[in-house]
Amino acid sequence: MSGTSVATPIAAGVAASVTHYLRELPKDTDKDLDFLLSKLRDKQSMVAVLLELTEKRKGFNYIAPWILFNGTRAAGVAQVLLDKLR
Repeated sequence: MSGTSVATPIAAGVAASVTHYLRELPKDTDKDLDFLLSKLRDKQSMVAVLLELTEKRKGFNYIAPWILFNGTRAAGVAQVLLDKLR
């Protein structure tokens, strides 16, 4: 990762927001929710999620969380992440 001095706090905030969002989903939303939350505890999985939330511009990855949270149903967000981490 590279970027400005605020890149790390921004990435940490987005990671926390994704995790919190998933924890707040109704437990019946997705049977694999516990699996997903456990996967997000390891660095490799969280990096994969953060890379999924980026846009490439001028050779750099810019974090763009609206890619995931674009009006998709709650279960849809979990499914997108599950597909990425399996």
